[in-house]
Amino acid sequence: PVLWEDADLEDPIYSVSCTDTTDYIHWQCELLEYSWKQVGQTGELSRLVARKDDQPVPDHRYTKVISTPFTNIHPDTGDRYAPYNRLFSFKKWLDEGDQNGTVFILDPDCVFRKRVSNRVKPGAPIAQRWRGFGVGPNMRKAIGKISGIDLELLQDVTWPALVHTDDLQIGRAS
Repeated sequence: PVLWEDADLEDPIYSVSCTDTTDYIHWQCELLEYSWKQVGQTGELSRLVARKDDQPVPDHRYTKVISTPFTNIHPDTGDRYAPYNRLFSFKKWLDEGDQNGTVFILDPDCVFRKRVSNRVKPGAPIAQRWRGFGVGPNMRKAIGKISGIDLELLQDVTWPALVHTDDLQIGRAS
């Protein structure tokens, strides 16, 4: 299920999407997998699936499926926010694996039109600009409380994005 031929094994590209278990998302992931295979994308295609214990784990032919716990509640603040699932899924994937290289973060409704070969260094991600999105004062306050980052560094970006695994590790120096 992994296309490592022609891949740079010293600096691989991990194509990763975070999902739930709905049928609607599953067909999107099937199309993503098909397009990934068609363009000959090297590296690994992974689907991080946030699911409850009673939900089945989806199956794919070429995609590495990783089951992650479903939660929308932040452990420190107790607030509910649906995108927390993505953060916790990435944390589990990184904590339980030995990935080192470029992560191509995708939504399940993305498709590959050509092979992606760009790699990024720690501290130098590349992402799609998010036009019309602004980080409001409440979100800035929450981000500052949770992360402690310099809020002036926030940028309006979205997926797809290329990020180095070092930048996804909390507390890990780059």
